[in-house]
Amino acid sequence: MNLEVEGISKLIERISAFDREIYLDLQREVKAASNLIAKSAQGMIPGTAIESQSGRGWGAWGGRLDWSGVAAAIKPRFRALKRNGTKYAVGLVDTKSAPGAIFALAGSKTKSGPFTEQIMGTYASSYPRALGPAWTMHVDKARGEIQSAVDKAARRVSNG
Repeated sequence: MNLEVEGISKLIERISAFDREIYLDLQREVKAASNLIAKSAQGMIPGTAIESQSGRGWGAWGGRLDWSGVAAAIKPRFRALKRNGTKYAVGLVDTKSAPGAIFALAGSKTKSGPFTEQIMGTYASSYPRALGPAWTMHVDKARGEIQSAVDKAARRVSNG
């Protein structure tokens, strides 16, 4: 999930090129703002591995997927993104966990199969599961905090 703040292209380009300390502070603050969404999504991950009604767990993936790190793998990140010549400060929240990605997206393409049906029936059908609802609940606050971080960086750059 991305949180883009527009209208700061020149500021981002200036501080990333000329003032490393302010840029690193901006990165930390954007990640901290995005962490509100990450923590909320982590709280929506089931504490124990999902087992299908047939008892086959992850089906074809079998014992190859470890559930233990799913919540912890949801992380906030910062990215300076350039699109059509304009640079953006972006707060990201994503997962690097294969079982977490499967949980988040199961049923988004195909609705059949006992494993997918159980996840959809038990944990809702909004996609991406956990990340989407966390985003919806906290996006305005996180965007405001990112804007505050950008404003603070702009003041620091202006004051020299």
